Amino acid sequence: MVAPGAHRKERSIAIITALACQGVADKRLHTHVRLGMRHGLDQDALTALAALLAGYIGYPRASITMETIKDECAHTERAAP
Repeated sequence: MVAPGAHRKERSIAIITALACQGVADKRLHTHVRLGMRHGLDQDALTALAALLAGYIGYPRASITMETIKDECAHTERAAP
């Protein structure tokens, strides 16, 4: 259960972090990165999160997360009117 005081943005950070730690690279990570963007996380914040995680979870897993962030940000830019 999520802490009652956790806001959507913080929950998104927690879920993206958990998926990155597990090395998840499928549509679950894409979905939660997209949701994080809807909840107020921009590309700079997501990139900073991936960079921070690299020191704790290792570069390979952080790199997968970074690629997903770049893909989703590019997709969002292409879809914008």
